[in-house]
Amino acid sequence: MRFQGLVIVASILGGVFAHPQPQLRDAQVGTETPYIRSYFFAGGRYVDDGAGGHIFRDQMYVERLVPASGVTQGTPIVFIHGQAQTGSNFLNKPDGGQGWASQFIRQGYELYIVDQTFRGR
Repeated sequence: MRFQGLVIVASILGGVFAHPQPQLRDAQVGTETPYIRSYFFAGGRYVDDGAGGHIFRDQMYVERLVPASGVTQGTPIVFIHGQAQTGSNFLNKPDGGQGWASQFIRQGYELYIVDQTFRGR
């Protein structure tokens, strides 16, 4: 019985430590495009919190990114995430590479990345 327990624990630990970890490629390290970041909230309303106070709800978080070298494209781009996602998905890829935001900032676009109400930040 004790041997079976030891085998089970060893199998679990072996599986955990044997899981391959993603590696960053050298070309991706330090390749982030410089930008100026600001943010604001759009919409929203005050509601009674039930304890005599008020809270602000139903607002949408909007992150604004502008190339540090200045905007060269006339039309800004608005990123709106899909179901069960957040706006931060546009910033970087899971492997550490540049995401959509970095690619468009490098081309001189002003970006707005939104988090829909009840999701994200």
